Amino acid sequence: MRVTLDQRGSTGLFFSPGLAKPFTLDTARMSVQEAEELVGLIDQVHFFELPAVGDRASKGAADYATFKITAKDNGRRHTVQVSDPIPSVLEPLIRYLTTKRNSALR
Repeated sequence: MRVTLDQRGSTGLFFSPGLAKPFTLDTARMSVQEAEELVGLIDQVHFFELPAVGDRASKGAADYATFKITAKDNGRRHTVQVSDPIPSVLEPLIRYLTTKRNSALR
């Protein structure tokens, strides 16, 4: 399974070019434990059944971030795009992906 996070918009108080690029995790290149954790999160949120676009940020929410997540697995491909505030169902997955991305940038 390949999962890509593309975050646009606010990333906090500073700009980091690494945060502006899509970040991809590939379970084939991860430890078994990490791969199981990622697949478990995808399954937990029923990712492949989620609508492609979540609720839009409210008007005037210019500093909000937009998260586009694409998962590819065994011929299936699905993209979900949400804006701040992050829907609670996606919080664990987005937190996992942003933590992995931030660790890779160090």
